[in-house]
Amino acid sequence: MSLQLVREDLNMLDGIIKNMLVLRMSLIPVVAEIKMRDDLPMFQPDRENQMYKGIEEFCKKTGINNELVSEMYKLIMTNAKNIQYNIEKNITPYNLEIQADEDMKKELNNNFETLEKIIKEDIARVFDKFNNIIEDDKIDAKNISELSTYYYQNKVLK
Repeated sequence: MSLQLVREDLNMLDGIIKNMLVLRMSLIPVVAEIKMRDDLPMFQPDRENQMYKGIEEFCKKTGINNELVSEMYKLIMTNAKNIQYNIEKNITPYNLEIQADEDMKKELNNNFETLEKIIKEDIARVFDKFNNIIEDDKIDAKNISELSTYYYQNKVLK
């Protein structure tokens, strides 16, 4: 395997990470609207603690560095809290009311469907590559998470 091929795989995975981040962040205004509608506080420390506990469990299971994932999520959650705060306080750019006509709604929906298709195709390619790499180990992985965890723990860490 050449360095260029590995870099192409890394670029593909980076694209998945970035697209997933876009999808995650697109839900933040929805969360803020629900919290305001239901008169809930924007900052919910129990939810944040639950997220970090889940991250810790994930890192123990996979062998990924907990500090890396925790720091990454700290940035994500700080940004999400800032967006929610700005929505709550009606601060630009979140103070705009957008009246989307049906064509705009269809276009937005098509964009999400296209993004979802791209992500699914990329994940399938990654799954196939991992499967080929560890085929000799006769691993019975049921999903990409199990397969990548096995690969990381048994091929990268060892």
